[in-house]
Amino acid sequence: MVVLYTMVTYNEDQIFRCGVCHEKIRPDETISQDITHFRLICSTCNSIFTEEELELVIDIFLSHGGYFGKKKNKSSSFDLLDTIVELGSKLNLYEMKISLLHKALLYGVTPKEHIKQLELLVI
Repeated sequence: MVVLYTMVTYNEDQIFRCGVCHEKIRPDETISQDITHFRLICSTCNSIFTEEELELVIDIFLSHGGYFGKKKNKSSSFDLLDTIVELGSKLNLYEMKISLLHKALLYGVTPKEHIKQLELLVI
């Protein structure tokens, strides 16, 4: 469950980062908080993800590490087919689905975009 706050008040020497994308949260920013893990969520991530997706994304990052868009600005990009081939021989289907989503999130691919990619691959 995610709770919405209108504004966070804190000292200028304190720095808070989003629990999803790790961007700095501005003092005047409207944020939310995941009450399961107490992660602050910036307004950008709050607008990109649904409440259910936020819970899933936070759980995946807590168990597998990283943050949304961590590899987005790197020279490589997320290649779904290559990742499936790479993971296919190492993991069972359930583990592979979670690992695929985790890698997609690291490259800044939202769950909705990831599902579209999977649908295109199947068609």
